[in-house]
Amino acid sequence: MKAGGLFFVSFVLVTLFIGFLSIMSVVSAAVYINEIELNPVVETEEYVELFNDGISSVNISGWVIIDSGGNADSIPNGTEISAKGFFVFEENISALSLNNNDSLNLTNDIGTLIDNTPFLEDDDNDGKTWQRVPNGVGSFVLKDPTKGANNVITEIQNKSSSPLCVVSGNNVTFSVQVNGECINEVKFLVDINGSVNELIGVNTIGNNYAAVLNTSTFLPSQNITWTVQATNCYNETTQNGNESFYVNNKTSLTHLPSSPDGIGIWYINNLTFNLTNNDATNIWYKWDSGSILNYLGIFGLEDVPNGPETGGLLELNYWSNVCNNESVQSEIFNVDLANPIIKNLFPVNASTLTLNNTPLIFAYIDDPYGGNSGINLSSVWMKFNDVLVIPDINGTIFPDTIVSYQTSNLSNGIYNVTVNASDNAGRNSELTWFFTVNKTGVDDSNFSVIVNSPENKTYDKKQVNFSITVDKKVSLLEYRDENDNSPRWRTLCRNCDSYGYDKTKTKSFSEGKHNVTFRATDIFGNSIEENVEFFIDSKAPKIIYTLPKAKRFTNGQNFSIKYTEDNLQGVFVSWNPSVELLNCTSGKNQVCSTDLNLSAFDGQEITYYFNVSDGIRNITSKSVTVNVDTTTPAMTVILPINDTTYGRRVPFEISVSEEVLLQYFDLSDPRPRWKTLCSNCGDYGITRAKSVSFKSGNHEILIMAMDKAGNAVVEEINFQVN
Repeated sequence: MKAGGLFFVSFVLVTLFIGFLSIMSVVSAAVYINEIELNPVVETEEYVELFNDGISSVNISGWVIIDSGGNADSIPNGTEISAKGFFVFEENISALSLNNNDSLNLTNDIGTLIDNTPFLEDDDNDGKTWQRVPNGVGSFVLKDPTKGANNVITEIQNKSSSPLCVVSGNNVTFSVQVNGECINEVKFLVDINGSVNELIGVNTIGNNYAAVLNTSTFLPSQNITWTVQATNCYNETTQNGNESFYVNNKTSLTHLPSSPDGIGIWYINNLTFNLTNNDATNIWYKWDSGSILNYLGIFGLEDVPNGPETGGLLELNYWSNVCNNESVQSEIFNVDLANPIIKNLFPVNASTLTLNNTPLIFAYIDDPYGGNSGINLSSVWMKFNDVLVIPDINGTIFPDTIVSYQTSNLSNGIYNVTVNASDNAGRNSELTWFFTVNKTGVDDSNFSVIVNSPENKTYDKKQVNFSITVDKKVSLLEYRDENDNSPRWRTLCRNCDSYGYDKTKTKSFSEGKHNVTFRATDIFGNSIEENVEFFIDSKAPKIIYTLPKAKRFTNGQNFSIKYTEDNLQGVFVSWNPSVELLNCTSGKNQVCSTDLNLSAFDGQEITYYFNVSDGIRNITSKSVTVNVDTTTPAMTVILPINDTTYGRRVPFEISVSEEVLLQYFDLSDPRPRWKTLCSNCGDYGITRAKSVSFKSGNHEILIMAMDKAGNAVVEEINFQVN
């Protein structure tokens, strides 16, 4: 190759290498023309802003800014832009001559083009500047100046908190939309009694942020003020106006005694309850699934289902109308207000034993109600003739128990027995009774039958416990159900003195009433009978439907329920929050209706439900909301006119105050019936002429307008047809 050719190749390679270095410099520099003031209010205050989008500082000494006219000015030595920093080149100290329509080039100190702008026009000296949005990489936008600062303004929008109505203890969710460049952090600043709590916002989606605040530690009945603060990567902080919400009281319950006054979890004395909420106008409560009651002041156990004396596990539910009815709160109370009952004694109190000098002393200890705490077996003790003995205690019939003691070879005389028992709640009973032993001869007819179970009550299962004792061994113990289709004696046991007292025994009975006779017969043919009546109701009431249906109109008439229940104890209808007892009957597919006085709710909605009880279970229907309308429509009959003669077609012109079913009834018709003029109409014949065809003769008609709730108005018209 010739020397000239070698020189040319070398020149090209050097040029490419220098160009490559220039490109690398441009890439690493990441410096941009970021903002230009072409037409300031004060002519000498033009400026050019440069922005370093890199991750390290850049020395721009000797870099040159050139306008479209070729005017240039160099950046002073020693000038450096920090990472994400700005440098403002003031026009009043440069050789540049910026025009209202101009473009700029930025070159480095060796003449490599770093950045340039399109031609930018600014004819108005309104203080606006051309800016890249976002910084460095975005398009130029004419907007309010941000000289030496971030071109993207952080905007805080759509602040909200949820729920709109807050009850103490609620979680409050704050949300906001933050628009801007490189948002580093969003804080929710919550001012609580002058102390500001900072909650870090979590990015949910897009530009949206949220945070959650729990109000359980707040004092209720106070206003909480909050705002939002956003910080971007330029360490610029933006904060806008305050919002606030009110923390309402949560309904509180206090009661006396304040803690169980019996053993463990049990209350053994009547409780009183007090509900408070300073932010509420109405407070309600109910026991278990019973009726809703208005809180009017301190109350006790008087309204608990089945009466307070039954005790058991009672759930008190309470709430107020704060925030369109706050969430229901509940507290459980275990209540036992009845002492154990010591009964079914053997030998019977004040009785005389003439045959048996080894009687089995026996007592049934009854904890009266199924919901009570039950007999504490370890508390039971017995004294025979004032001496503590070790009795046999049968605890298999919880909550009750049986205590017995086998005597031997008693001589003639008077004996006393004392039984003492406590229940698991701490209530105690003690009973002492007497009997006499006088073995002067044989008298096998003097014995007794004690029926511990069944009892005279209603059972919710078909299987009924049998527990029968006899004060001597008998040859036959049997029973008969007088309510059977064909009553007959059925054997329980032979050569025995009890059935079911030491081991649970059950018999199955059908639904309904039972009249059972127990008979014990000794070897001499002497018989003793005892009778018990009870009722079996193992099926819960069934509600088939209720009327009126949801969202329908009613004037209070014909609130109905269809149900099936063979042992009906009561049907109640409840509404806003009145309660009414219906006079309904037992049976299958029964329909029971009543009319309610809803005049106080005219033009409003009410919510109602029915409750069907069989004495053991309460079944409640779904709550239904209906519209109340007790106002009778106003009707004006313009045509036909009384005592007027018409042709075969009689004109009708009627106006009504609301949409109704409009009908007429011709009393002169041999087979009169209601005929419809129009339905869901507010007039007939007013906007368009209407007529009805009638036969010749006198006509006495009734015109009736009935609205959706059943309110009706009737007007009588007489006319002649020729």
